[in-house]
Amino acid sequence: MGVLCLVACKNKDLYDANLAATKKAAEQMQSYNSNFIKAFGQVVYGQSWDFSSADTRVGTRDAGGQISVELCRGLDFGIDDQQMASDPNVVTERTITKNLELYSVLTNELKDGVSRKGESGVLLAPNTEFTIYPLCMKSALTHDLYVRVGEGDPVKVYSKTWTTCGRETVNGDVTSIRYIMSRDDYYPAERAQLPGVRIQAPIGTRVEIYLDNIGGKKGNTAGTGNGKAVYLDTDAKPEGIKQAKDAVVKYIGIEDDTTADSDQDYNDVVLAVVGSPLVPEEIALSNGSYDVPLAVTKRYMIEDLGSTDDFDFNDVVVDVTQTVVAHHQVMLENGLVKKDEVMGSELKQKATVRHLGGILPFQLTIGDTTLPQLGSPATFGADVELEYGIEGWNPAGNNISISVNDARLSFPKAGAIPMIIACDNTVAWSAERKRFNFEQFQRVK
Repeated sequence: MGVLCLVACKNKDLYDANLAATKKAAEQMQSYNSNFIKAFGQVVYGQSWDFSSADTRVGTRDAGGQISVELCRGLDFGIDDQQMASDPNVVTERTITKNLELYSVLTNELKDGVSRKGESGVLLAPNTEFTIYPLCMKSALTHDLYVRVGEGDPVKVYSKTWTTCGRETVNGDVTSIRYIMSRDDYYPAERAQLPGVRIQAPIGTRVEIYLDNIGGKKGNTAGTGNGKAVYLDTDAKPEGIKQAKDAVVKYIGIEDDTTADSDQDYNDVVLAVVGSPLVPEEIALSNGSYDVPLAVTKRYMIEDLGSTDDFDFNDVVVDVTQTVVAHHQVMLENGLVKKDEVMGSELKQKATVRHLGGILPFQLTIGDTTLPQLGSPATFGADVELEYGIEGWNPAGNNISISVNDARLSFPKAGAIPMIIACDNTVAWSAERKRFNFEQFQRVK
């Protein structure tokens, strides 16, 4: 009887809708994989489909990383010693001439005797390398310029041992460095070469810039920590240094007089901070505390099986962001940070759907959160701005998946054929049916 029952069941014409849908999804996947190989070739072993440069350690205990601080070549003003000896006031086609536009801006922004208001604060390192260059000097007081990154030892950039703005050597052991003044109201100073400071540090690392030993008094400091610095933004970039095409520049003016008689014009020392494409961000100190917001964002570009041969990776485009705000409490001494403690932090995550390039209904799951169903022929090709709060996203693990056509597609393992890729949120999505350009990334990450 058991055999007869099995035979009867086998011959019975049953239609399982779920089984048919699963079979169809499997066939589509097989077609997609075959077409992907035809379009791009076999996937390289170990190929990662996470092309983002995001620091996924943000907000984690291992978000340390190496800090690199080194002196480097500064702005080369190309002073000719023989020419200076014969006529020190002659200005030829040197860096000083090329920088006249910049100097005009700085002279305008930081006018003699025009009081400005500085604000006590810190600078936070970006996730890219940046360099600090001494640019202009009007200080008549002796001083040392220091840069301190994180909890490391301060790095001395230069010592000004002379008490005028005339032509003098700066450091006794660097006799080739000489100063002459520009022809613009004796501002700013021009020199053959002063060191720059090249810095690489984990995003959010505290950076301090300050003058010490002002007027020969140790502990007499002025800079970012005690409100003796102001920040300027201008499109003018300094000539005389190598910089990338996407370089950005922040200018910092420091007031060297800490007494009540100070003119507060903040033009005694001016620095250029050059980064590519980011520079440190200034954060105000309030009651000895400051907040550090650290964010990591990835853009996920997804294929949805609506078509198995277009590979435009724009059927769903979603940006996922994690922001950790750390609350710092500091203790200052003479304007310098002596103690810096994290008193607590907050973590928030969000997903923003940017583009709907498919016609199939789908549902995204990001971390522990499943978003509402989206997608239809009516929204095909639409740029949108749909924001959702989420939880449980792992920026390093890329725990994101999409349910479509009764199939669940997850972020691919290294070496697999992808239907989801990750990149920076500056990467544009492709036009409809235009093949995504993988050549903009390294073949293997």
